[in-house]
Amino acid sequence: MFLRSGIPADERYRGRTDDQVVLPDGRKQTAIQFLQRFDLLDDIAVEYQIVQEAVDVFRIAVVPQRELSSADHESFAAIVREFHPLAQVTVGETGAIEQEA
Repeated sequence: MFLRSGIPADERYRGRTDDQVVLPDGRKQTAIQFLQRFDLLDDIAVEYQIVQEAVDVFRIAVVPQRELSSADHESFAAIVREFHPLAQVTVGETGAIEQEA
């Protein structure tokens, strides 16, 4: 899943937006519903990728707009925890996110 800042909202999401996030109770939520919460972080990220490695384990790669603080890292994690309160969330910075073919 990806976000790119500075483009119109209807073109904002690209990547595997038809994926679903598995919630702790087994229900599934569309990626778009999940990603919309990350719009709040446009000033922090050029783009990002969220990978759900297990029901309660997430990895977020961020191409930052600027150097990220620990509070910025926690902002990403807090959004995931809105849907998965007990989730383990790892946030890492990267220079680029590999695009799928």
